Amino acid sequence: MGNCLNTIFVNDSLSAEEKRSQTVARSVDKYVKNRNEEYEYSIKILLLGTGDSGKSTFAKQMQLCYDFDKFQNRVHKNKLILRKNALDTIKEILDQCELQGLVFSSKEQERRKQLVIRVLYPEGDLSGENELNKEILSPKLAKAIKYLWDDYVVREMFRDCRDYLQISSSAEYYLDNVRRFAKSDFVPEVQDILRAKHRTTGIHEVEWEYQTSKFILVDVGGQRSERKKWINCFDNVSAVIFVSALNEYNLVLEENGETNRMSESIALFEKLTNSEHLQKIPWIIFLNKSDIFNEKIETRPLMDYFKDYDEVIEMLSEDENLDLETEFSRGVAYIARLYSKAYKGEKGLYTFTTNSLDSHLMRNIFLAVRDSLITTSLRFSGF
Repeated sequence: MGNCLNTIFVNDSLSAEEKRSQTVARSVDKYVKNRNEEYEYSIKILLLGTGDSGKSTFAKQMQLCYDFDKFQNRVHKNKLILRKNALDTIKEILDQCELQGLVFSSKEQERRKQLVIRVLYPEGDLSGENELNKEILSPKLAKAIKYLWDDYVVREMFRDCRDYLQISSSAEYYLDNVRRFAKSDFVPEVQDILRAKHRTTGIHEVEWEYQTSKFILVDVGGQRSERKKWINCFDNVSAVIFVSALNEYNLVLEENGETNRMSESIALFEKLTNSEHLQKIPWIIFLNKSDIFNEKIETRPLMDYFKDYDEVIEMLSEDENLDLETEFSRGVAYIARLYSKAYKGEKGLYTFTTNSLDSHLMRNIFLAVRDSLITTSLRFSGF
C-alpha cells in the first residue's frame, strides 16, 4: 500500500474534474500518512454495552477532558434534547397515572394535568406514538409540569413504579429542572450535557493525544438494532471497554418489555468476548451507575432476584482481598462474578465500579486504564 502511494500514473485523457479528484485524493493520502507518523502508538478503544448502560455518557466525559471545544459544541443540540427528555418523562408518568386511575390532590392539579395533556396529545391523539416537539416546552407548560411533579400522588406512584417505567435514570433530574430548561436564555451546564439522553445511532469517535500516543474511543449504539454495525469497528482494536449498568438487575428491555436487562448484557458480553476478532485483546468492564445501585438495593435487595446470592457471597468471603463489609460492596462483588464467569477472552479482565456522571471519578479511572494500555502497547512493540 505504501509503495502504491508513491507511484502516480498520469493519464492525459482524464478530464479536468478527474485530475482534480486525483490531486485531492493524493493530498488526503499524504495528510493521513503524515498524521500517523506523528504518533508512535495509536490506541483504539471500542466502547460497547447494551442501551442505556451509560456508554455515551463516558464518551462525553472523555470529550470533556480531552476535546472541550467539541464538548461545548453540544450546547445548542443538548438544549433541545433536554427539553424533549423532560416532555417524554412527564408523558410516561401521566400515562402511568391514567392506567392506575390516580386522582390528583386538588382540582387545581387536575386542571394543570389537562393543560399538559392537551399539549402532549394534540387534537386528542392518545396513541402516544407521535414524536414530541421539544420546542413546545414553554415556561407556562414547564410550570404546570413542575407542579404536577411536586404532587405527592405523583411522587408516590413514581417511587412504587420506577422499575416498570421505560424512562431514563435521570428522569427526576429532568423534572426537577424543567423550568430552567424552558427559559429562553437557558444554556446547558456540564451536568446537563452529561445527562442529556439521546439514543446513539451509528458510530462516533472521540480522538485525543497523550505524549506520543493517539487515542481513538469508538462509541456505537447499544440497542439490538444497532449491533449489526459493530463488526465494522472490530479492526485494529487495542482494548474494549464494556459498560454495564448495575441498577438493571430487575429491569426489562425497552425493545421487548420482557428480557431482563442484566441477563441481556451478560449474554452479549459472553458472545463478544468469545469473538475471534476480540478474544485476544484486553477487556475492561465498567460496572456503572453505582450511585443508583447503592440507593436501590436498600429496598430491592439482590437476594430477592438471585437465588444463589447468599451462597455466592459466602464463597466470595473466603477471598481476603475482597471488601464485603457493606451490602453495596457485596452486591458489586456478586455482579462482577457474573461477568467474570461469562468472560471468554484470553487476556485479563479488568473491572471498575463507576458512575459515569462523576467527572472526577471517571477521569481518575481512565488515567489508570490509559497507563495500562500504553504499557501493553509498548510490550507488544517489543519494549
